[in-house]
Amino acid sequence: MAVMIYGNESTVHGRYDDGESGHWSYKVLSSGVLQLLTTDAEMKWLVSAEFSPSAWKKVEGTRFIADTERASGAAGFAPQRASEPRRATVL
Repeated sequence: MAVMIYGNESTVHGRYDDGESGHWSYKVLSSGVLQLLTTDAEMKWLVSAEFSPSAWKKVEGTRFIADTERASGAAGFAPQRASEPRRATVL
């Protein structure tokens, strides 16, 4: 699966494909911030990047449904048991 992030002009900001280096997922916070999450070598979910509400228009891919509000940057993580990504598209 991949996560695709689109900008204001329908341009692709990034495509993040699952592979040997890990898995990708996204979470949209109540503030409108888009978090891009990836797994590390221990299969813990890490916040890889955050996009402000004005920096993205659409996201497609695997939605992360667990709580990430307390995760902060690459040092933060969400428990693996709670991470059950689902395929979704947010417009």
